[in-house]
Amino acid sequence: MTKNKQIFIVLLSLTLLMCACQETPEADFVIPKDGSYEAELDATTLPKQELELPETWSEDILMDGWTFRIDAEIKAADMSAFPVYETALTTLENIEDELKPVMYYFAHDAVSKGEFVRTKGYYYDQIEAFIETGWYDYDNGQWIPHSDEEIAEYAAIMQSYIDNAPEKEPTFTEIEPTVENMEFNTVYELSDGTKVITRALSSFSVTVGEELFDAILQPESEVMEGNEYYGEPEGTQIEVDNLTLEQATATANAFIEEVGIEGFGLASAEKGRMISEYSGQIIETGYMLIFTRNLGGYLCLTGTTAYADLFETDDETYSRYLSEERIEIFVTENGVKRFVRSSPYEKPVLVSENAKLLPFDEVQRVISTHLKNCLYTYDHLQPSENDVKMQASELTLVLGMVQKMNDPARFYLSPVWVLKVNDVLPDGSMDSYSSYMHINAVDGTLLSYGNYDYLEGGN
Repeated sequence: MTKNKQIFIVLLSLTLLMCACQETPEADFVIPKDGSYEAELDATTLPKQELELPETWSEDILMDGWTFRIDAEIKAADMSAFPVYETALTTLENIEDELKPVMYYFAHDAVSKGEFVRTKGYYYDQIEAFIETGWYDYDNGQWIPHSDEEIAEYAAIMQSYIDNAPEKEPTFTEIEPTVENMEFNTVYELSDGTKVITRALSSFSVTVGEELFDAILQPESEVMEGNEYYGEPEGTQIEVDNLTLEQATATANAFIEEVGIEGFGLASAEKGRMISEYSGQIIETGYMLIFTRNLGGYLCLTGTTAYADLFETDDETYSRYLSEERIEIFVTENGVKRFVRSSPYEKPVLVSENAKLLPFDEVQRVISTHLKNCLYTYDHLQPSENDVKMQASELTLVLGMVQKMNDPARFYLSPVWVLKVNDVLPDGSMDSYSSYMHINAVDGTLLSYGNYDYLEGGN
């Protein structure tokens, strides 16, 4: 065993003990002691296996003066083999060839192109919007104009950008579009006068329509929580005319097929809107569809693994954030309006055609143990007369992320059980904010539990 490995195990053990709630945890399911996970992947290919799963799992776990309730629907695809893949995070530039057909889809009838830049006028428009919009007084429920001092301060901030910005956009040049000559960070002018922008930042996006370049995409689930636009009440719903969810899904699936995207499945779909970042004006309404990896036929989930810190230590070799790879497509009655691909992975490589999964009764046992170790003396923020303080409502088998041994740059896409957890409010209802526990379906190890920042040792 190397010195670094010894340090890693010591630090990880300390992290677990910080998070653990009992003086002596029931069992250590955090690190396979003998490299058994890799050994399972290297084992001879298994015959087809049939998962025997109940439809639901109901159990009360007694903690220190409170109860964790499991009343969970069990979700898994109808599969008889559970493949595992190896991959790593990559850059958008490294998958440019995969994205060129996406760019061409939007810019195939472009007549000219130019470099994407912010002009002085863009920043002047921001100042004007700041002046016209004012600020929202939540106490009185009304808009208040900015003071002259506030306007001057904001203008001074913008001035540094104005000084470095050109007076006008660079001259556009004529183009005959092909898949091969598509480029990042370019504005394409279409034959009807609208514009398409291709941007390669932390994510990749294509926006149709110049007025949408600085719009924010808001899903209805967030809008209903209130104040997605200042003063907007809780329960606000998005109205979408002339388009159904079924039509939007069909449009997105046809788009994915046309641009040649493979290995992704629909993880979520809901109403959404594009809203101006500065004025709050609603520009477009439609549906926001999110796709994640579904290699091998696994079910897809989204929003459970973004920035999950697997095993937080002081050693950057092992403490690394893994981000969920996803594709976001916004569809209106006029078609696909925005495409975003975030946190792309290298092309996954198959390493096991059928990993052996733990029987479900063992899965239940290790999850119960993890919950006790992490939450036994959990200090709730809201006092309540209810014995039940937290509840799990879903347990889903997905293609999740498992860190590769001794190689921090790479990870496996492997079968993972994801447990959805919510606080129980004083009135007995479940909080809308969900946290997720990830359990390796092969060996039962705890991969991550978040996002309770106020839980010592949490992610």
